[in-house]
Amino acid sequence: MPSCRCSCFAVEVVVAVAASVLLYPVTQWDANVAMETRIEALVTDHMLPGPNFNLCSLLGLLTGRSQAEVSRAILGGCGSLAVMDTVRTENLVVSGVPVRLYRPAHIYRDETIPVLVYYHGGGFVTGSIGSHNLICLHFCKEASIAVVSVEYRMAPEHVYPAAFEDAFAVTKAIVSDADVAARLAVDSSRVSIGGDSAGGTLTAAISLYMGRTESPPLRAQVSICPSVSHVFGDHVARSGFSSPSGLSLDKIYYYLSSYVMGANGPQDMAPQLAYRSPYLLPLSTWRLASQRVAGNLDADLSGLPADQFPYAARLLNDSLAPLLAKDLTKTPATILILAGIDPLLPDGRLYARRLQEVGVQVETHEYDTQTHVFAVQPPTDLEIMGYRVRYPGKPEALDAIRHAVKFVAVHND
Repeated sequence: MPSCRCSCFAVEVVVAVAASVLLYPVTQWDANVAMETRIEALVTDHMLPGPNFNLCSLLGLLTGRSQAEVSRAILGGCGSLAVMDTVRTENLVVSGVPVRLYRPAHIYRDETIPVLVYYHGGGFVTGSIGSHNLICLHFCKEASIAVVSVEYRMAPEHVYPAAFEDAFAVTKAIVSDADVAARLAVDSSRVSIGGDSAGGTLTAAISLYMGRTESPPLRAQVSICPSVSHVFGDHVARSGFSSPSGLSLDKIYYYLSSYVMGANGPQDMAPQLAYRSPYLLPLSTWRLASQRVAGNLDADLSGLPADQFPYAARLLNDSLAPLLAKDLTKTPATILILAGIDPLLPDGRLYARRLQEVGVQVETHEYDTQTHVFAVQPPTDLEIMGYRVRYPGKPEALDAIRHAVKFVAVHND
């Protein structure tokens, strides 16, 4: 009987996959990830007989995908989640950048509401508005506000500062362009921003640069496991550290070099980044930059000849490493969500300290047993073609999201 049960369910999966491809319209951006999410929803909690073997493995065999790919697929999705009953999404373009707008379903489309602009993580190399669909859905549902998720350009095809420029352009338009705010039906005077990992870098950088403009101030920022000092921070001393989530110092350098140097960066330059090569910056400048991110504002990073150090202007820019900034006083009220098992934990702690030293309101929640960007994986009910499946996710993610929702709500009042 077990073998019959397995084979019958396998046939059911294949039929459901075929039906989903034929019957379920999706946008071009999310065609693959949405299909994979619907497939994953069918099989997540169905266990096959035998030790350590489930239908994610079977699905991998059926689709030619690895089990890891199948598992990750659930984080994306388009219209296949039970929470979608309470949230409506729309794919738009703002300032030439693709975005996804999330709005509570119980609020009329033309009713003006506060907004959170969200920048996904992925080291500037991976990730998308699809991969971070769950956290944006939950922010929208829990807070009853709009969420605008930004599909910024990514490395290695688009090097620094492409991601920052896209994220900044969208945020500036929402805050300053009345036509954009009206089209999204959001309150341009109640704008908060948020992001995880590389998105946390963008969040911190955009907080800086928005504070330097004449635009209305941002209400709050939500920073999840951010990278804010890059190669100049304390995490460099944790070179032997690798979290179970797979984020290691080597990967951090890979992502950074891809973003700073393009396609040749990871192959040619990452080892030099790791060893703080004088080819990239003089060793004295490395030391000064490390002092600057730690709070020594007298450390002078100017005067490097561009012909000798072509990447210096990028590496030393505070839109890449926000803690290099001398003035953090205009940073909005900040909530930090940090993971205890994360090589970027020192970055988050240092950011909190630097902000507190200049009088910025900071609230920190540190989850000792969690890994990098755990908060993007909240538990979620999925309803697919008659199946109802509970994606277990990480319960701590919901707790973190609810802390962030409460923080943003207070600063929207």
